[in-house]
Amino acid sequence: MTNEDGYWRGGIYTFTIDVPNSYPNEAPKVHLKTPIYHPNIDTEGNVCLNILRKDWSCVFSIQTIVFGVLSLFFSPEPTDPLNHQAAAM
Repeated sequence: MTNEDGYWRGGIYTFTIDVPNSYPNEAPKVHLKTPIYHPNIDTEGNVCLNILRKDWSCVFSIQTIVFGVLSLFFSPEPTDPLNHQAAAM
């Protein structure tokens, strides 16, 4: 994924998406392999995105997840952080 706009523009970010056997009844796990300083991605690469947790629905596709992760790069959510230090900035 290349981000041309926003604070993290110009970077190349590698993600993994682990799809469980129970998908679509259970959300996939998304992990960022590229180190980044971001309110919604912790230092281990875990991604905090509501549709991957409490707002998961079996109608969501992998494409929905990709768009959700991409939206974090344009509009971080500091009120629901994994990286509290980055959120404070």
